[in-house]
Amino acid sequence: MLDKEKLRQHLLKIFVDELDRQVESLRDAMTALREGNPAVRQEQIEIARRAAHSLKGAARSAGVPEIQKSALQVERAFAEVHDGRRSVDSLDFPLLYAAADAFAAAGQDLRAGRPVAGTRVEQVFPELEALAEGRVAAPRPTPDNSADAAGRHGAPRVLVVDDADTNRNFIKIVLEAQGYQVLDARDGEDAIGVLNANSVDVILADVNMPRMDGFQLTETVRHSAAWHDLPVILLTGLENPAERARGEQVGASAYLAKGSTDNRSLLATIESFLAA
Repeated sequence: MLDKEKLRQHLLKIFVDELDRQVESLRDAMTALREGNPAVRQEQIEIARRAAHSLKGAARSAGVPEIQKSALQVERAFAEVHDGRRSVDSLDFPLLYAAADAFAAAGQDLRAGRPVAGTRVEQVFPELEALAEGRVAAPRPTPDNSADAAGRHGAPRVLVVDDADTNRNFIKIVLEAQGYQVLDARDGEDAIGVLNANSVDVILADVNMPRMDGFQLTETVRHSAAWHDLPVILLTGLENPAERARGEQVGASAYLAKGSTDNRSLLATIESFLAA
C-alpha cells in the first residue's frame, strides 16, 4: 500500500532541491542584469523568466501555493520585459531579490518541516503583484532596530567593503531590500575615505582585498577614537580557523564564512549589533 505521507515528503524534498536551483539561477540572472552588460541582457531576462516559471510549476506540483503565486508574479514581471512591454529599469530589483530570499527561506522551512504560510514568501506577494501589474505598492518599512541610528540619519546605515563588484552589489541589494541605507567601498583604503565623510552603524567587510584587507581595516577602526566602537563583521569565502583567530585578535565583532551563511543569518547578525 502506498504511504501517502512518505510520498508527500519525497515530493517536497524533490521540490526544495529544485527550488534551490531555480533561486540560484534567478539571483545570478538578476545580478548580471544589474551589472548592465547589454550584450547579455536579453539572455538573462529569459533565464530569470524561465527560473520563475519553473519554480511556479514545481510549487504547484508540490502543493505549495504560497510559493506558486509569488513565483507567478516574478515570471509575469520578467515576461513583460522580455516581450518589450516594459523596460529593465522599471523592475524593482530590491523587491525581486527580497522575493528570491523569501523563496530560499521557505525552502529551508520546508526542509525543517515548518509551514510557509504567513512567512515572508506570503508577505511579499502584494508587492510582487503590484510590480507585475505596473502598480505602485505601499512602501516597505525600514527595520526597527535602533532608535539612535534612525535618529542620526534615518534608516540604519551599513558600509559594505568588498573588491568583487558582484559580491558587493549583491549584498547591497539584499540590504536595501530590507530598508537599510548602504554605502560601499572596494577595499579598506576606500572604506576609510567613506568613514571620514559619513557616519555608519555597521561595517561589513571581506577579508581578502588589495591595498588594505579586512583585518587591517578592522585594526584601523579599533585604533580610531571616532570609530573604535563600530561593529565590524568580517566575511570570507573559506571557513579558516587561523583567519577566524586573526579576526578575533584584531577586534572583529563577528566572522562569517560566505559559503555557510545565508542571507537570513547575515541580516540577523547585523540586526543583533544594531539592537545592542
